[in-house]
Amino acid sequence: MLGACSFQAKSGLGGGDAPRGEAGSFVDARTGDGRLGDARPADAPAGCDGAGAYTVCLTTQPTQTLTLVDIVINTDDCIGGQKVSPGAGAPMLCVLAGTTVMLGGLVRGEGSLPLALLSTGSMSIPSGTTLDVSSSNINGTGAGANDPGCTRRSGSSTMMGGSGGAGGSFGSVGGNGGNGAVSGATAAAATDPAFVRGGCPGGNGGNGMGTGGAGGNGGGAVYLLARGSLDIAGRVDASGAGGRAPGLNKNGGGAGGSGGMIALWAGTISVSGELFANGGGGAGGSESQVGQNGNESVGATSVGQGGGGGGNTGDGGDGAIASQPGGPGTNGMKGGGGGGGGVGVIRTVSGQAIGGTLSPPAS
Repeated sequence: MLGACSFQAKSGLGGGDAPRGEAGSFVDARTGDGRLGDARPADAPAGCDGAGAYTVCLTTQPTQTLTLVDIVINTDDCIGGQKVSPGAGAPMLCVLAGTTVMLGGLVRGEGSLPLALLSTGSMSIPSGTTLDVSSSNINGTGAGANDPGCTRRSGSSTMMGGSGGAGGSFGSVGGNGGNGAVSGATAAAATDPAFVRGGCPGGNGGNGMGTGGAGGNGGGAVYLLARGSLDIAGRVDASGAGGRAPGLNKNGGGAGGSGGMIALWAGTISVSGELFANGGGGAGGSESQVGQNGNESVGATSVGQGGGGGGNTGDGGDGAIASQPGGPGTNGMKGGGGGGGGVGVIRTVSGQAIGGTLSPPAS
């Protein structure tokens, strides 16, 4: 008999393929409401979970428990998992699956593909555990961040003072960039996603007599699926990164990235912890003094504050929380501040109302 599949390496998945389960059988235990004896509808194809454009169909079904503790998962390698396409237009997902899925410590997803964790039974993210697909200027880019459908709105350049980039937009609109000697960038419209995808990057600051600040990356994306119960007492973070301050000499600040996406599908969902996909703060401009980087959210009610401007330049706008738009960068004759990123999206694919502390609200 195969033992449980357990990953507990802080250095991340690597060095060979972890065990996978063989194709499993399905018990056709329909309930009185026309569903199978789990979250799937009665007409669900064998081996498929989720719904609509959020459907995940595995070619190999798990037969082991999956335990993830203090680990970095690279979704490009997707070691121990399967790369699955939910359908036309949707990005490929890296799916790690188990008969039961248990998380502990800090579990981080990185790489170009969104991360999906799937349980054919129950899934638990206990108190004290963080599932992190956020982007930050310290930890790097979260799994699936900066979706190809995003529009990056950067500031304009002039030697008299570049303007600020616009904050990334996703679940809400990012903040407009502050004016320098020219007008700041205008944020793109918010988007209602049709599938699991990451958030959008902030725009770069405009050049003055140097180089404008880089926009922050959008937050990553994670999809949690459990045919039975999904219990989240810990934290799930898909927030965007703060914008970067430019170098000296009349340059605009980089804008904050939007929050990413957290999607949930399960028979029952219990959330007593935090789910958040907040925007990153915009950076201040720089003249004779260097401005400050935008900050990042560290909790559902935590605002990623904008950075201050250096010299006669504008400050960065605050990143968004809840249902707010990103804050606008302020104006400065020698360089505009970057706008704050908008919030991301929390989606309950299986339709339940959920509790916990959420930012933005679930849709």
